[in-house]
Amino acid sequence: MREYTAPKYPGPAYFEGVCQAIREAGRGDFMVSPGDLDPPAPLRATMDQILGKDYIWYPVVGNHDFEVPEHMQWLRAYNAGGRQLPGVVRAGPPSAVETCYSFDHRDAHFVAINQYYDGQRDDVPEVAAIRDPLYDWLAADLDANRKPSIFVIGHAPYLPTPDMDNGALRHLGESLDA
Repeated sequence: MREYTAPKYPGPAYFEGVCQAIREAGRGDFMVSPGDLDPPAPLRATMDQILGKDYIWYPVVGNHDFEVPEHMQWLRAYNAGGRQLPGVVRAGPPSAVETCYSFDHRDAHFVAINQYYDGQRDDVPEVAAIRDPLYDWLAADLDANRKPSIFVIGHAPYLPTPDMDNGALRHLGESLDA
């Protein structure tokens, strides 16, 4: 999705087309976007226009989202206080209250983790990791969960795999494998 939405990239070949396909197939109950949402405001505006202002969206921070401070400010405000998103059962750890959260939906528990949280005072360090404070928060959240299905969603993969189209191996040593 990164940068591929209106007004810079309008039309069905980009994010607008994705939203139109979702609408035609059936909106589903919500959308989770696992990072690289930059810029997030136009993404939300596109969803509002095509899927409706009531469409539920759970954003997860990616490595490009914190490159522009205004984008992180927008994402923090979108989940102000860690409880603005529907169904949130647990706000994130200190200094990542808005960018880490968990929510329940039907028989499933979802956890959005900001892998860029430094575990102390900032939710925008430069390297993805599961630092001890994030791990402890996640462990406590999962321990309290009683739903049979669990999804933990972050941006950086555990281990990068080759691109299925061209075989390129990107982000090796820059993801959780580091």
